[in-house]
Formats: sequence, C-alpha cells, structure tokens
Amino acid sequence: MIIADNLKEKIILQNYKPEIDSLRGIAVSLIIFFHFELFNISGGIIGVDVFFVISGYLITHVLISDLQKKKFRFSEFYFRRARRILPALYVLIIITLISGYFFFSPIHLSRLGQSSVSSAWGTSNFFFWYEYGYFEFQKLYKPLLHTWSLSVLLQFYIIWPIFIFVFYKIFKENIKIIILLVILFCLIFSMIYSERTTGFFYFPGFRLYEFAIGSFTYFIKKNTKLKFNDAYFIVGILILILASIFFDKNDIFPGYKALIPCLSTSLLLVVSGNLNYFKDLILNKLLIYIGKISYSLYLIHWPLLIFYNYLIFHPISFYEKIILLIISTLLSIFLYNFVELPFKKKANEKFLLSDGKFTIYLISFMSVIILISFLFVFNKGLENRISDEKISTIHKLNDEIKVRENMEESIVNRHNNDNYFEKDKSLIKTLILGNSHAFDLYFALINNEKFLSSLDIEFKAVDFEYFKKKNFNATIAEYIKKNIFKNYQIELAFNNVKKNPVTLKLLSSADVIILNSRWGYKTDFQSIVNYIKNNSSGKIIIISRIPLFKDIPYLHVQYDNNLNYIANATRDKEVDLLNQKIKKDTEILNVEYFDRTKLACEPSKCIVKDNNNLLYSDTDHWSNEGAIFYGKRLYDYGFLDLIKK
Repeated sequence: MIIADNLKEKIILQNYKPEIDSLRGIAVSLIIFFHFELFNISGGIIGVDVFFVISGYLITHVLISDLQKKKFRFSEFYFRRARRILPALYVLIIITLISGYFFFSPIHLSRLGQSSVSSAWGTSNFFFWYEYGYFEFQKLYKPLLHTWSLSVLLQFYIIWPIFIFVFYKIFKENIKIIILLVILFCLIFSMIYSERTTGFFYFPGFRLYEFAIGSFTYFIKKNTKLKFNDAYFIVGILILILASIFFDKNDIFPGYKALIPCLSTSLLLVVSGNLNYFKDLILNKLLIYIGKISYSLYLIHWPLLIFYNYLIFHPISFYEKIILLIISTLLSIFLYNFVELPFKKKANEKFLLSDGKFTIYLISFMSVIILISFLFVFNKGLENRISDEKISTIHKLNDEIKVRENMEESIVNRHNNDNYFEKDKSLIKTLILGNSHAFDLYFALINNEKFLSSLDIEFKAVDFEYFKKKNFNATIAEYIKKNIFKNYQIELAFNNVKKNPVTLKLLSSADVIILNSRWGYKTDFQSIVNYIKNNSSGKIIIISRIPLFKDIPYLHVQYDNNLNYIANATRDKEVDLLNQKIKKDTEILNVEYFDRTKLACEPSKCIVKDNNNLLYSDTDHWSNEGAIFYGKRLYDYGFLDLIKK
C-alpha cells in the first residue's frame, strides 16, 4: 500500500507544474496587499478570482485524466480535496476561537462561534451573506470572513465532479461546449443580479463562471495547436496588475469586471509553460515557494490582521503592516510544513495517515470546533469574563432591541390602517424616510417634547439602495432583462419601493421629508430628489451618514476610561469624506442638508458615553439613551429651525 502511494507521489511530481504555484503566489500576494492596504493595491481582491480559475483548471485536468484512464472514483477525489483543504482550515478555526476568547467582547465572541461552525461546514459564504457586505467597516470584527471563498470552493468541488462525470460520459470532448454555455449563462446572471446587494458577492452561482473559465482553459491548452510567445504573458500580467491597482471596493463584483482577471489568468495558464525570455520570472524560486504556502498564508494573514486591528486605537502604520506580514509568513511556513503536508500526503516516511485515520482526525477537529463554538454561543460569549456592571450595560442595550422591534411593528400596522398625520392640524407634518439610521432619528425626535410641540412626526422604512447611479454594468444588465429575457417582473420588484402605496400617501401628505440612510458613493441623490418631488410638494432635508466607530460596547468592555477620546481615535474617517460629497450633492440639488457628525464629534473627542450611559448600541446606531441625548443636541444645533425654515 505504501509502495503504491509512493508511486503516486512520483507520478504527481512528474506532472508538477511550477508555473501554477507562481500564479498562486501572485494571487495570494494581491489579496494580502489589498487586505493590508499596501502598495496601492486597491483591487487586490481579484486574487480570489485568480484562485477560482486556477482551481477550475486543475480540477478539470484531474477529472478528465482519471476518466480517460477509467480510474476515476468520487470517494478518492473527495478525500484528496478534503486532505488539501480541511485540516489546515480546522486548525486555523480552533486557533482563532482560542484567540477570540482572550481578545473579543462577548457579542463578538458569540458571533465568532457561529461563524466558526459555518466555516467548518463549508457554508460561511451564506453565513456572511446575511450579515454586512465584504467591504463594510464590520469586517473588522470577523476573523473568519475570508473563509467565504473556501466555502465557495468546497461547494464547487462537490458539484463540479458530478457535472464533469455526467456530461463527459455523454459528450466526451464536446463537453467544452457545455462548459462554454455554463460560462455564458452564469456571466449573464451575474451581471444582472450582482448589483442588487453586496450579499451576491458571496453567491456561488455568480462565481461559477470563474471556475468554469478555468475548466474551459484546460481544454484550450490541451487541444490548441497555436504557438504563444512571451508577449501574451506580458499582456496577462499587465492586465492583472492594472486591475489590482484600478479596481476598488466600490466596484460591483463579480459582475462583468471579474471577467477581466479571469480571462487574464486563463491566458497566463495557457502560455506560462511555453515561455522563453520570461521563463525565469515565472519560475522564480521565491514566487514558487509563496505559491506552495499560499493556502496557509491566505488562512493566517486575515485573522492576524483582525486581532491586531481589534486591539489598537490608531491606524496600522506601514512598518506595523510589514511586521505583521513577516509574522504571517513565518506562521504560514509552520502551518504548511506541520499540518498541510502531513495531511495532504496519504503516506510518507514521517507521517503514515490512512483514509480511516484521516477521517478520525477530521471528525475530532470538527467536534472540537462545534464544542467550543456552542460554548461561546449558548453562554453569550462567556460574559463572566467581565464585570457585572459592564454586563448590565450590554444587557440593557440588548433589551432595547425588542422595544424598537415592537415600535416598528406598531408603525407598520398604523400605516396599513391609514392612521397617520392625525394630530393637531397646526403641527408641521414631518416624514422621516430611510433605514435603521432614519429610525434612530425618528426615535430621538418623538422622545423630545420640544420637537413634538411643533411637529407631527412619522417614519417609513425605505431602502434607498434601489436609487443607485447606473454604471456600465447596470446598463447592460437592464438591456439583457428587457430585450433578451423579456422579464419585467424583475423591474416590478424594484419599482415596489417607488410605488409603495403607503409611502406615496405619506409623501403626498407631508410638509417636510427628511431622508437618512447608510449612504454610499453610488447613491443617486438626483433620482431620490426627483422621486420625492414627483410625489410631494414638501421640503426636503438630507441627513449625512452617522459617524462610524469601532464597536462602542466592545470599547466600553475593554477600555472604559477615556472612551470618548478612544472612540474619536478609532472612528472611520472615510465617512467624513463621504459626507463632504453628500453636502456638495445637496447644494447642487438645492435641498437642505444636516450633518449628524457634529452631534457627537468634536475635534478631540466623540461623545459616545454620558453619565455611565452608552449612547451607541454598536458601530453606527444610537442606543435609546443616545437617541434622547442626541435629540437634545439636535434641538440645540437648530434642527427644528431648519425644519421650520
């Protein structure tokens, strides 16, 4: 048995393609530079797309080779993939859980427990889908966020062998036509839907075309008679570099833009084995070694960055990033040599591991992960680690959630019964539209008698995400929907926001309309204002984005003293830049603007705690006490006068 396995090892070594590891090295480097914000690699997330293409290429190569030799077995294929991915992943999850116990606040530790189980089961992409987007500030509390791509990969590894097995049996070499159709259909649907919400970033169906491009590349390289020179290699590398520099977190992914790094990777896979002048570049020993440890490096760098960022107040300096990068590399080498290699090889002289033993180890790892995770989740993040006073503060914030949910339900029922704006007719009918940020504002106003004596205030939840500036991707998607699929139901779903009868009734009745949301750079204020003006003669006031902090309850748990100064030091300054843009937009549109930042933040501090009361319930939402506190400040800063003006 050992002799047979060693023979397989020799065959594998003979078929080893070092240029593949070089491409892996490039991909993981782009991802790490992006996460560490180094060298202006604002679009380094395309490294994930490069990995998907490489995986599709290699897996199809393995599947077709085994099918042609008539020795393909599903069980052996899945065992090989499990050996490659799961042991290092499970070790990383366990280490992350243990680290989280020492560093995380109860609520973040509880969430870490939940994400750990989903990561271990290969479903973390769906878990994170239901939370914030990949590029949101909340990513700073998710040390396992990067496992979403591994989950997508595992899901591909389950589906793709079945797909290849069935269609290869039917179509043989013509299977590449089927794969091409998969690419086209998945690409089209990705372009149509990717812009809807950041959650689609995680959806495997919209990533399938990337994997399929790699698969199609295998057939191109296998069957092509063309001779490629080094110029094609330069083109492929330049496209990757330019995409990593000029793409950024505001781009819609996957969509059509992901096609750019995918096609360049496909080109590099085809030509990299036939280079002349640039052969030494792609076969660089350092780059190849980075490729070899790329999986461990990918696993380790993100949790290390998150835990470090979680503990400091200042932005991470260049030198700190370099040190973290060195530590990540050293830990990756250790993980590669002592976890990846022993488990990946079915048998070697130092570590004999049969399939049966491997299964036992895997079950043991999984059991430990589930046990620790459930301990964190069901014990509310092990709250006994912190003082009773601070636990009481956190529980108070949690109790407020139910109060607000009941209030929101009451508002919906009232509006559905056409019960609104029925107070004193002399009061100014004031409608607040938006998301949870708008509800915070509503809660502040109705709990302040100085506003209630002048205003009849109503709130209506509206998702302004539907009002986005149309880019090239959106224009193409709209054309496809209307002219190819003839699917107007999709458009109707979007129009439900704009044509909601309750919203229209409220707008037509309101004297003043206040708009507040988690605005983004792509928010189309022109469309929003036009929509309001088409349905109301009321005055329009647009409220800025609220300041975005590190989680205030966490800061309270860890660093109670000087909390207001620490909050200011750790807040996201990019929100200030966005608010400057929003203010300019309101000036152009000739509507009123009010900056919520000044309610909390002064040059040296941001008031997030007052008289032992936390004024924020998380990173960017007011607590009930905060709504009352900032409601008083709203009046002091002339918000009522702005409404009356």
